[in-house]
Amino acid sequence: MLEAAGCGGLCRLGLDCAASHFYDSHNAFYRFWGREAGWDELIQYFEVLSTSYGLLLLEDPLEEDDFDGYAEITRRVPSRIVGHDLFAMNLERLTRGVAVGAANGLILKPNMVGTITEALVAARYAADNGYLVVGSCRAGGTVATGAPLIKLGAPRTGERLNLQNCFLRVEEELGAATVSAGPRVRCAAAAPTPPGAARVPEGA
Repeated sequence: MLEAAGCGGLCRLGLDCAASHFYDSHNAFYRFWGREAGWDELIQYFEVLSTSYGLLLLEDPLEEDDFDGYAEITRRVPSRIVGHDLFAMNLERLTRGVAVGAANGLILKPNMVGTITEALVAARYAADNGYLVVGSCRAGGTVATGAPLIKLGAPRTGERLNLQNCFLRVEEELGAATVSAGPRVRCAAAAPTPPGAARVPEGA
């Protein structure tokens, strides 16, 4: 599909699923394609999507408090499973996720946690434990963390275009010193740090 559009090797596909928005917490099921579905059926669906389209990442594919479900989908789906609502930049939630192998990526949003220091501690902890850190362009997530990816969104508003143009100006200013992860970013991560062996960030 990307090759047919002339974009082969230039970009990768991913989904921001926001699954908490179609999860019925009272009845514990997902409202999916006009019917009720459990998390196992949803994971099976994402397995097919991931392998069929070579998805680089899936953001928030399950309800935000389902750490066990996230651990299961991380084991079964080859895409990076990225936690946004799951972690909310909260170090306690992130530590819990690392301990059980829930997800293998983190959306970096300093405005969710309150301070740049807390955001940097969470990002370092995630990276030290093998999680892919993805900066959120519109939420202050482009602080200097060495994140290999940024989440830009579609170039459909002046605000987003301005932010994307900022990256182009930074690239021009840095010149040959610019490093882009590009296609080198892998889908599936190495096996998560086993429970009880997670690295604790300094200053936490």
